[in-house]
Amino acid sequence: MNDAVDCHYFDILETRSVRLQNQVAGILKSVAFQATPNAVDLEVAIAHFAATDGALDRTAPVEFLAADELAAVWKGDKFRISLYKVLLFQHVASAIKSGSLNLERSHRRRPLEAYLIDKTRWLAERAQLLDRAGMTGFTDPAPVLEELDAALQTRFLDTNCAIAAGLNSYLKVTGDKAFRIATPKQDEEDSEPLQQFFPQRHYVPLTEILARSNCIPGSPRSCNICARHARGRCLTRYSSPGSSASDAPSVRPRWLRSLPRPAPRNSTASSTGASPWKIS
Repeated sequence: MNDAVDCHYFDILETRSVRLQNQVAGILKSVAFQATPNAVDLEVAIAHFAATDGALDRTAPVEFLAADELAAVWKGDKFRISLYKVLLFQHVASAIKSGSLNLERSHRRRPLEAYLIDKTRWLAERAQLLDRAGMTGFTDPAPVLEELDAALQTRFLDTNCAIAAGLNSYLKVTGDKAFRIATPKQDEEDSEPLQQFFPQRHYVPLTEILARSNCIPGSPRSCNICARHARGRCLTRYSSPGSSASDAPSVRPRWLRSLPRPAPRNSTASSTGASPWKIS
């Protein structure tokens, strides 16, 4: 951006500073931060902002600002406090996203070292920690590394021998001793890591739905079922809470006779006006 565009951009930030301060200033004064070595200047600026309760002046730390931002904040002899606060908020947001600025009382926004075992504890309880993790076989890393190195060399040898014998159809050697690998297309599989925990069928029989509904006491909708076989289709009648069970035909299909008949209800018919018959 040229200077004119830069000035216009900083002017826009300054005009919208008050609204942003109302949303962010209270958070910045209340949250405790942990900074990495490359964000120490920003940490000093945040501490100064919290110590002064946001009432900044020209003594505010500016070491974290870039050269163009510093030039925009100092407009002649005037220190543009509103613009300074906006730039401070922007730097804080960027530092949190990049991991340079972390939160002390957070499980997600903490420095990587905070998730590791303390070095002092590791030196004092090394054997116990390895035993608790089931990693006593890695107490001496030298044999483990030797075993892994031998396995890796074996794999390299097998791969190179297969290429030399022309058994690897996915690798093509060009004339200039370079090579090109063609990755085979994988067939799409309709399976997920959790698929084995779900039922294989994708439908529920109507008889099971009716049996379960009739066994639930006080269900909001009692299934008064009348099934008719017309042209190979099953017509099912559902009664709403206000309908009467006596409205259903007295003849029940053979496959419904083994199911319990719902108790009648003494109430008026439903006033919805919708047809009670549905094709399932």
